[in-house]
Amino acid sequence: MNSRYSVLIFFFGITSVVFSQENLGVFTFNIWDPADIPFWDKHTNGYPVDKLVNYVSEDNADVLFAGDFNSPPAAEFPSSSKKKGNYTYSSQTTHILIDTKFNDAWMILPNNNKKGNGVTCPGQDDYIKRVDQVYFKGNGLKPTYAFLKRNLWESINLLDHNGVVVDFVVK
Repeated sequence: MNSRYSVLIFFFGITSVVFSQENLGVFTFNIWDPADIPFWDKHTNGYPVDKLVNYVSEDNADVLFAGDFNSPPAAEFPSSSKKKGNYTYSSQTTHILIDTKFNDAWMILPNNNKKGNGVTCPGQDDYIKRVDQVYFKGNGLKPTYAFLKRNLWESINLLDHNGVVVDFVVK
């Protein structure tokens, strides 16, 4: 894969990104990560997500995977899957991201560089709270600040829980 773009971005669910830097090439994908479908069956544009992660990991481009993972991050998840009621939560996607050296932006920021506790599903109990996440990889991306936002747009709220906003410096 040639590094034609400065940043590759992969979205899970409804995700919004705003760039305020000139001459920044951005290539985006929107992929869906339903927690109740086995990881290996999840696809983006007909391409298996695990292979996509490995493919972009071989490139020199900076990469973001962000959005609603429908499960908590692997670092905070007690096992690869856990049943709650009639629903099974799985963190297989975030395990793959961590295994391929992606960083969880919320977790690596010091507390004074983030506002809130990262819980995006208020009212959920114990481990199923931080389902909206931002992962990044590459030498050109540095997260500087993170916070939660309930309404991403002033006129309409399409989310059933909070979104995560992470500011990055792009070198």
